Amino acid sequence: MPEQTFRGEWDDTYGMSLWKRVLKAKHMFRVSYRTVLYRLAEPSYIGNDIWPMFQTESKKHTGRTLLQKDEPPRLAEGL
Repeated sequence: MPEQTFRGEWDDTYGMSLWKRVLKAKHMFRVSYRTVLYRLAEPSYIGNDIWPMFQTESKKHTGRTLLQKDEPPRLAEGL
């Protein structure tokens, strides 16, 4: 994920939930959700707080937290 492209895509999703932003970036760059979270964990973004924040979102959207090998489903079109 090239830095400038990632930053532009991330900024374009401002106002969406963290869950939707991560899944949109995951789909766009064809990477795992964990890869997106690793990028966001960098100090220039959100930092290590991103991991528990995303697990909270996961539980809200799927009813459980994601395990290490889990991969959330793709967002429905238009979301």
